[in-house]
Parts: sequence; C-alpha cells; structure tokens
Amino acid sequence: MSETKEVQMTVEKGVEENKVDQDLVNAKRDAFVEFGQELEKKVYLVPGKKRTAEAMLKFLENDAKFAAHESLGICKAHEDISKSVPKGKSEFYLGSLCIEAIAYYLSKHEGTGLIAAEQFKDNLFMPVNTAMAVIQEDKKKAEGLQMEWAAAAQGVDVEDLEQ
Repeated sequence: MSETKEVQMTVEKGVEENKVDQDLVNAKRDAFVEFGQELEKKVYLVPGKKRTAEAMLKFLENDAKFAAHESLGICKAHEDISKSVPKGKSEFYLGSLCIEAIAYYLSKHEGTGLIAAEQFKDNLFMPVNTAMAVIQEDKKKAEGLQMEWAAAAQGVDVEDLEQ
C-alpha cells in the first residue's frame, strides 16, 4: 500500500532583485555608441611620414602576398595610402581598417638577410606596430564601455561581471 507524505518547503529570500537604472543603461549605451562613431572617423598617426607611406605603397605593389579575395584588401589599402601620402614633412595618418590590413599583409611577409630585415623593420613593421598599439588601446576602451553598458542593463556592477 502506498503512503502519502506531506512535504513542506520553505524558500528563503537570499537573493535581492537587481534594480535596473534605465537612465544609467541609456547613458552607458550612449557612451558606447558615441565612442564607436568616433572610432569610425578616427585616423591614426603612422610614424615615418612620407618615407613610411612610400614603403607601404611599394610593399603593396610588389611584395604583399594574398589569396583570392584578399586582393581586394590590397587594392583598398593602396588606394587609402595613395590618398594619404603626406606632402613635404607633414605627418602620415590612416584609418584603423587600413592599418590593420597592412599589419595582416606584413605578417605574411618573408624576407632574407639583415639588410632587408632592417629596412622592413624600420620602414614598415615598427611604424605599423606603433599605430596598431594605439588601435588596440581604443578597442580595449570600446570593450570596456560595452561591458559597462551590459552590466548596467543587468543591474550589476562591472566588477561582478568580471568575476
């Protein structure tokens, strides 16, 4: 024969409900969107002025390795650099997408010998690497802003999300 037992359950109120501050969510979203729009228009200093610009053009014209659709990136980067070649001693600026494309093609490059290595390092690798460092800082800031927005939308602190 089966027995029926009564079970009594109690639920303890241990978790507080997170309250979402919609004004804070909107402010964090706006900060993230604004920074993203700023980055779309931002150009980055590429050290080396005209010497670097000419070395990049020569590299793209003669040495950049590509497969299929990557040819489009070479053409676009060449176009962007050609438009940005400084006159005289002025600084050289490019958008992040162009710099990232150049960095990608440079990473595929292979050379031979010390003289070629020094020219590559001084005229291409170091200037692009310096610009990439600034781009990475901006990307990190954008990720932080996005995390703050997500935290605000969930009603938690960013530190709580990182744990």
